Amino acid sequence: MSEKIVVLKKLQETDKLEFKNKIQEAFGIAVAENFGVIGPIPSDDELEECFTASDNDTYCIFEGDKKIGGAIVKINPLTQHNSLELFFIYADVHGKGLGLAAWKAIEKQYSDTKVWKTITPYFEKRNINFYVNK
Repeated sequence: MSEKIVVLKKLQETDKLEFKNKIQEAFGIAVAENFGVIGPIPSDDELEECFTASDNDTYCIFEGDKKIGGAIVKINPLTQHNSLELFFIYADVHGKGLGLAAWKAIEKQYSDTKVWKTITPYFEKRNINFYVNK
């Protein structure tokens, strides 16, 4: 399989509503499968906190001119121990290598990172497989 080329673009104010809707849709699938529908995950308030945190960078992820996902990373320029706060690929493009390509773009963007940290729910088998095996 040829390597996918994706581009990270800083989130613009005009992209926030779509970002919120798409991440809540993506996260909602696994939550609904395991617990039923319980409301938007992450909440609008949690997302606003992420958007406005001074040490967070928020990106829309594109393949060509098509938006395919998003990411929020927390960057500590002193320690270079950074964290992947939120990361998602649109459900309709899962399984095409775009998540790995997006992660590689993030690693390239923050090539000085010494340690990456992330958290994912125990029931999110796809995420666990991705983070452990990719």
